[in-house]
Amino acid sequence: MHAEERSGLTVKNFKAKAKVSQVQAQLSEMLLETNHSILRDYYEMQYKNFHSFEDYISEVRMIAHLKTSEVSSLDIAYFANLLNEYPITLKMSGDVNGTVDSLAARNLHIQSMQSEFKGDAYAVGLPDIDNANFYADITKLHTSGNDLNRLVPQTKVDAIAWNEMKQIEYKGTYSGQVDAFYVNGKLNSTLGNAQFDLAMNFKGKIPAYNGAIQTDDFYLGKLIKQNGIGRVSVDGKVDGMGFELDELNSKLNATVKKIELDHKTYENLTINGIVSKKKFDGIFVAQDPQLKFNFDGNLDLSGKEPIMNFNSRILNIDLHKLGITQEPAKLSCLANLNFKGSSIDNFLGSANLRKIYLETTEKQIYVDSIFLNSFLTDDGKRLSLNSSIADAELKGKFNISELSNAFQLYLCHYLPQYIKEPKKKINEQFDFSVQIKEVEDLLNVFLPQIKNIDGTTISGALNTFNKKFSIDAHLPNLAYDQFKIKETYIVGAGDFTSFDVNMLASNFNYGDETIIPSFQINSSMSNDSVNLEILTQSINDVFGTTSIKAQASAKNNNLYVNLLPSNVNIKEDNWQLYSNGDMVFGKDIFINELKIENGAQQIKISSQNDNSQHIQATISELDLESLFNYAEVNQSKLYGRMSGTVDVQNFQTNPQIFANLNTTNEFIIDNDTIGFINVKGSFDVDKKIIHVDPVTSITRGVDKAYAQGNINLSDSTIHLSAIMNNTEIAFANQFIKRLCRKFKRKINRTSSY
Repeated sequence: MHAEERSGLTVKNFKAKAKVSQVQAQLSEMLLETNHSILRDYYEMQYKNFHSFEDYISEVRMIAHLKTSEVSSLDIAYFANLLNEYPITLKMSGDVNGTVDSLAARNLHIQSMQSEFKGDAYAVGLPDIDNANFYADITKLHTSGNDLNRLVPQTKVDAIAWNEMKQIEYKGTYSGQVDAFYVNGKLNSTLGNAQFDLAMNFKGKIPAYNGAIQTDDFYLGKLIKQNGIGRVSVDGKVDGMGFELDELNSKLNATVKKIELDHKTYENLTINGIVSKKKFDGIFVAQDPQLKFNFDGNLDLSGKEPIMNFNSRILNIDLHKLGITQEPAKLSCLANLNFKGSSIDNFLGSANLRKIYLETTEKQIYVDSIFLNSFLTDDGKRLSLNSSIADAELKGKFNISELSNAFQLYLCHYLPQYIKEPKKKINEQFDFSVQIKEVEDLLNVFLPQIKNIDGTTISGALNTFNKKFSIDAHLPNLAYDQFKIKETYIVGAGDFTSFDVNMLASNFNYGDETIIPSFQINSSMSNDSVNLEILTQSINDVFGTTSIKAQASAKNNNLYVNLLPSNVNIKEDNWQLYSNGDMVFGKDIFINELKIENGAQQIKISSQNDNSQHIQATISELDLESLFNYAEVNQSKLYGRMSGTVDVQNFQTNPQIFANLNTTNEFIIDNDTIGFINVKGSFDVDKKIIHVDPVTSITRGVDKAYAQGNINLSDSTIHLSAIMNNTEIAFANQFIKRLCRKFKRKINRTSSY
């Protein structure tokens, strides 16, 4: 049979064994093909009379045994226009019994798009799908978030990222409406697994929920669009509404087995409290191995600035696992916080830490208390810290987050080539002071190389309005590794043009040895340049007072140093040092006439032929008596002066030293005149081999002696040959006086060793 109803419904093909009466229409062995649907096998309608079709939805009972059928909502819409808004085609099999507004289905198997349903289902209130009630005993539900939104458009809400649910498998029960329902079952999805006993309501603008949830490695953050939240394993009860912080109003009692927050994993957390109108009031307990503490108090985020009042007992914070320290360290304390503020800049209130224990692998540190207080004053704000470790105070107009930029604002004027001016305008005006008490043990945990800074005081002021900066410091002791210094005073002051620093200190030691009894450093820095003066007291019996003056500037990753006339006292001799131009230190090193002078004595050091790898020292009239006196060699009296050159080639990579030295008058040991000495040779630093050139000689009148060969310092082997022609050997008396006295002769011989 083929027919077309005036409403537009077309029966394209109809085959069946039919039975029709005033109360029943029965079709068996049926094949019914319409515009959009295909029904197979059995369909029956029961009614009081034909007038029942005028109210088909509630007056006509349908009984169907469907096999491999396809039902389109567009065909049903001829009888219920509302379904035109939901064009869906369902592949179906199962048994259906009831009216449109009260329908039951058993052994139902439905497929649509990428979704599949198996189970029993009941619907009351169709075709008004928004207000209809459903019940389903689901043995299998396979779908996706996108499919769910297309099949049930009411599930689309901004707070839920359904598109992240690529695969959804659910087994359990469902009862309620499409946008207000109760579920009890197990969910397996691409975001993780969960078990629900939960009522959900999406009718209003803000989703509501009530029930119990268990999750196992569920990516909650992806589902509710919160990037800071990762996988969550939780067992809890929740009663509330909203997912966004602005709308969240919920009572929560949950045990969190695991949660990922900001890429860190925490375990064994307990939450019991109420979140309402951006306020949390309750208890939070953490039993994570790296973070154990309890929290009892409230957090108010409803205003412009957060307000926090709580007490906490921190049982253990693993600073190493949390990435705070490089070495193993654990912290415990009691904490009381009462403050408001969204950041360190607008923090107002107090924080009190008591009974603080810091445990490392080597020691246990106890601090009685740390009290932080911040409040407004007539001149701005005052931030103070008081503890047994240190006291500190910051007062004026300041933002903590901009302090580094404030110092950068000054440094960019002193070193403009290397430090850029902050992009943001900086307005800071404050005084600061720090008094260090007993910080030694704590400092050793974070900066173990720095020691002995207890008793240090630092104070100063910074004002970007009048462009002034000053600092005063006193360090009774300071040690870095093996270096130690005592009684250091630092005074500094500057503006956006220059910064002057004066430093006075005593007892600069390396280990237990005093290197410098006291020294003073005066410096001025501006525009990539520094003027420096170093003054020292007598170091020992050899090195006396020193005055070093220099100018330095930085440019193109090079340091240019001009040594101004300076003085170094050795024994009772005053040596002057200065350079005739800039010395350049960087990737390459160039020295332009660095001179060291004392009377006629002079040492001039220069780079050769613009080659940074070749440095030459030109020596003129160096007094050997003074030199050996400086070295405190008292075995014999030596007289004579030496001139010549010492060349150092490849000194930055593979140093080779070449020397060509000669005495300018006859060399005398005690009362014995040796003669004129000429030494020429080289030294391979890496191989530790000294080479003596054949022209090395001693000349006295017409008498001469020559020497040549090698000396290996690494294995103490000597290979030398000497030619002696009427060479006076009386100078050897001092070496053999225990064997003989008044040893006088001349020798003629060629010898090898």
